[in-house]
Amino acid sequence: MEFWPCSNQELVSLTPINQPERIYTAFGIDSPIAGLDDAWLCQCTGHLSHISDHVAFLAWGSDSHEVDWVVLYSAPLPGATVGLPAQVAIMSRGRPGPDDATVKEIKDALCAAGDVELTKLVGNMRPLLQEDPQGGRPTCEYNVVQNVDSLTRF
Repeated sequence: MEFWPCSNQELVSLTPINQPERIYTAFGIDSPIAGLDDAWLCQCTGHLSHISDHVAFLAWGSDSHEVDWVVLYSAPLPGATVGLPAQVAIMSRGRPGPDDATVKEIKDALCAAGDVELTKLVGNMRPLLQEDPQGGRPTCEYNVVQNVDSLTRF
């Protein structure tokens, strides 16, 4: 069994299917779940610390420019009364993310799985808004890490 020696800080952007003009954010810490391959527990921080989800890796690879990417699916824990809505996300450590052709291929493959809910989630995907475009990396200031702006949204 291979162990992941670290946790991952994550800022997610959520857009409800019935409100495509709305963007919500949540910051959390992802930790590997012992005994499960490619599954992580996402624990929100600050004011959303009572919310946790499970996360599964659906696919991973790199685009034609060798930019690595991963597709994650997350949903509330089974039986949970509180959790972030189910979502699917394409994530990358590269600032621009994978190229447009790769993103289209990923979305097409996810929709080809034939799952109605997954297809809705894929159709609702939007790029994550990034701050500090000149600095080369998104920034997460105190209010983001503490989920202060998310209090009235969940």
